[in-house]
Amino acid sequence: MDPTATHSSPTGNASTDHEIELTPRNVANERDSQPDEIEQTNLPQADGGKDAYLFLCGCFMAEAMCWGVAGATVPFILNWSLTKYSYRITLRSWAILIPVLTLPLLPFLKPRIPLSKSAQPRQISYRFTLTPTFWLYQIPNILEGLGYFIPTIYLSTYAQQLGLSRTIGSLLIALVNIAAVFSQLGLGYLVDRLPVSTVMLISALGSSVAAFAFWGTATSLPMLVVFALMYGAFAGGFTSTFIGMTKETIVNTVGADSGTVFALFCVGRGIGAVASGPLSEGLLALNEDSKYGNGGFALGSLGYATGYGALIVFTGISALCGGLSFVGKRVKVL
Repeated sequence: MDPTATHSSPTGNASTDHEIELTPRNVANERDSQPDEIEQTNLPQADGGKDAYLFLCGCFMAEAMCWGVAGATVPFILNWSLTKYSYRITLRSWAILIPVLTLPLLPFLKPRIPLSKSAQPRQISYRFTLTPTFWLYQIPNILEGLGYFIPTIYLSTYAQQLGLSRTIGSLLIALVNIAAVFSQLGLGYLVDRLPVSTVMLISALGSSVAAFAFWGTATSLPMLVVFALMYGAFAGGFTSTFIGMTKETIVNTVGADSGTVFALFCVGRGIGAVASGPLSEGLLALNEDSKYGNGGFALGSLGYATGYGALIVFTGISALCGGLSFVGKRVKVL
C-alpha cells in the first residue's frame, strides 16, 4: 500500500486532515475507532447564531476590562499608593485586594457540561514537543517575553529622569496598556487571514522599531508618548498569535491536544516574564561604573547614552526575536 495515500470518504473526496502512514493494522484500528475520532470536550458548543456572538462580546468585554480599564487605571492607583504609603504596604494591599475582588465571582461561573457516558476520551499525545514546528514557535515566544515587560517596568522612572512627574510616568504605562487592547484585536484579526509567522514578524518589526527609534532617542514627553502607543500597538497583541501557533503545531501530530499546546505557549511567555526582572537588573548593573550608571541620566542625552541604554537595546533585540519563526519558515525549517 502506498504510504502517502489519503483516506477517501464515501463520496470519493480525499481527506488530508492528518498525514499518517497507512498500514493494514493502522487502517483496521482506524476503522474500529471512527466514533472516537471527534475530540470530546466539556465546553459548551457555539454555533454561528446569537449565542456565538454573545460569547464573543463577553470575551471582548473581559479583555477590555482586563487590559483597557484596569490597564488604564491601575498605574495611577499604584502610583498614589506608592507616593502616600511605602512599597511594602502597597504590595501587601494589592495581594489582598486581588482575591477579595475575584473570589466572589466564582459562584457566577457556569459549570462545565459533563461528558457523555458513551464518549471515550481520546489519548493525548505529547509528540508535538519533539517537532521542529513547536520549538520554532516556542523559542521566539520565550525570547520575545524576556524583553516585553521591561518598558512597563522602567518607563515611569525613565520619564522621571527626564524631569517629568510620576503621574506622567503612570500615564505612559496606561497608554501602553490601552494600545495593547487594540493590538489584541488587530493581530487576532490578522492571524485568521495570514500565516501566523507573518503576523509574528509584523509584531516583531513594529515593536523593535518603537524601541530603537523612539525610546532610544527619547528626550521629551512627545517621543515617549509615541513609543508607548507604538510599542503597545505592536507588542501588546503578541499573545493573539498563540492560537495560530497552536494550529500549526498540532496539524501534523495525531492525538495532540490544542489546549495543552496553547498552555505550553503560555508557560513559555511566563518564563520570559519571570526572567525579565532579574535580567533587567543585571543590564542596569552593566552601567554602574559609567558616568550615568545604574539608570543615571543627563538631560538632553539620548536614551542610548544613559544608564538605560542596555535595557533599550535588549528590548529592541528581544522584540525582533519574536519574528524568528518567519525566518525559520523561509529556510524550510518549519
